[in-house]
Amino acid sequence: MPKIQAAVLAHYSGNDSRINAGIPAIEAAMKQNNKIFEYVIYPGANHAFNHDTGANYNAQAAQEAWNKTLAWFEQYVRGA
Repeated sequence: MPKIQAAVLAHYSGNDSRINAGIPAIEAAMKQNNKIFEYVIYPGANHAFNHDTGANYNAQAAQEAWNKTLAWFEQYVRGA
């Protein structure tokens, strides 16, 4: 974590308890290292919800994640 230079936005599916179990540790490590970190959990979405040719594709969650990503880029990349 100490070498991370960019602001981090993480998208998590609400139905992926295995991956989501790591969120508290990641968040704590990012805070401990004074990193910009935000995450969003998409309720009802499965792992790989953004993979538009996969069985777990969730159009609503994918669109919301994309919109949040564009806003994040605007704030932390273009605005930098």
